[in-house]
Amino acid sequence: MMGRIWEPLKTIGGVVLLVMLGIWLIGSSQAGHLLGHGEFARALDHFISGGVRVVEQVIHWLRQTGR
Repeated sequence: MMGRIWEPLKTIGGVVLLVMLGIWLIGSSQAGHLLGHGEFARALDHFISGGVRVVEQVIHWLRQTGR
């Protein structure tokens, strides 16, 4: 079972997806920092825009690989 989970990560696309996920997590941590300062609207904007960028990259990668 674990082999099937890690198999896609051996490709360049899998590495790109991990990098994009990392960028989204960094954006989420920035959102958490803003939230701690009471800036809810800006925090929500950081969180959503980071998630949207990740989804766009995943769709782009899937189209390129034909999956």
